[in-house]
Amino acid sequence: MPGRSAASIKGTLLTTSSSISSVHLRFEGVSLSFGDRRVLTDITFDVSVGETIGLIGENGSGKTTLLKIAAGLLHADSGAVEVAGARRAASVGLLHQDAPFAPTDTVTSALEAAVWEARAALRDIDSRAKDLALHPEESRYAEAYAAALERAEYLDVWDIDARISSTLAGLGLGSIERSRTIERLSGGQRARLALAWTLLRAPDVLLLDEPTNHLDEQAVEYLIGVLRSWKGPVLAASHDRSFLNAAVTGLIDLDPKPLAFSVASHPENAAASGFQVTRFTGNYTDYLLQQASVRERWERQYREEQAELRKLRAGVRENQQVGHANWKPRTEVRMAQKFYADRNARVVARRVNDTKMRLEKLSERQVRKPPKPLRF
Repeated sequence: MPGRSAASIKGTLLTTSSSISSVHLRFEGVSLSFGDRRVLTDITFDVSVGETIGLIGENGSGKTTLLKIAAGLLHADSGAVEVAGARRAASVGLLHQDAPFAPTDTVTSALEAAVWEARAALRDIDSRAKDLALHPEESRYAEAYAAALERAEYLDVWDIDARISSTLAGLGLGSIERSRTIERLSGGQRARLALAWTLLRAPDVLLLDEPTNHLDEQAVEYLIGVLRSWKGPVLAASHDRSFLNAAVTGLIDLDPKPLAFSVASHPENAAASGFQVTRFTGNYTDYLLQQASVRERWERQYREEQAELRKLRAGVRENQQVGHANWKPRTEVRMAQKFYADRNARVVARRVNDTKMRLEKLSERQVRKPPKPLRF
């Protein structure tokens, strides 16, 4: 059964051509709403070869939706997804809740559907080799053979059966009879077989939605090892902190929270309050440390500004004269009294005006109060 390729996906998914080693996945201004509920707003980021990027965010933040858009299963309201990097249309593989095989399929037929492209590439290289042997002097046959060889090496076609066995064993399915039908497998076994199917397809771009569900510790370690040597970009949505710590090279945070240090005078729903993605380099622990550092600086700045605001407000209210409350001019002469009183009024007015100006400026640029951290 042919896998879903980028060429067959219409709408927001675009494909271009280059070499296999430069495959990348790019989101450009992707937005999507369901009815009056905005799920994704102006999502822009790249996933390159050698990167495993983790998608994080609370339930409802749009992780699964974004993966489905990348796979061509949903169409964005605006923006585009580009998959580039193969001389042919780049393939996209998505692991999500819907199994890629029928209940009446056997384990063997499901696995063969996953590796059909690799077996076809092996047959193609044999055919191209025969053509080249018959026409050794014609460059077009040499170029066709070189392209077939590159694709065969990328798909690791000479080791298909060994990869099937090692993948099943790594995911805890090695002891299952391959003649068994899918409907006779447990829910966990079907989920692990779907993961095996996706990995064996070896798509140019790998998309994973909660891949560690139904996996034990040994199977998670196997998956992490596979991802570390994956040849194309990987984008994985997960709540599994240990998996994110061990597997990813960066994180995309989809949670719609206000930006740290955002100005308090901006309304909550303003674009400046930060409802777009935030990218972090490193694993989940790096992300938590960075978030904690930002939070600490934000809280400290907020405390210092509020203390200064209280001080300035008190200055406007209370400092309406020079000297102590019972102050009188040093002479009883009427002209001198008027002179000192006028000077006192000017000094008071200037000081109050300066304090008011400082108060207004700080009130305008003060940072928003940090929201209370989520508790689970």
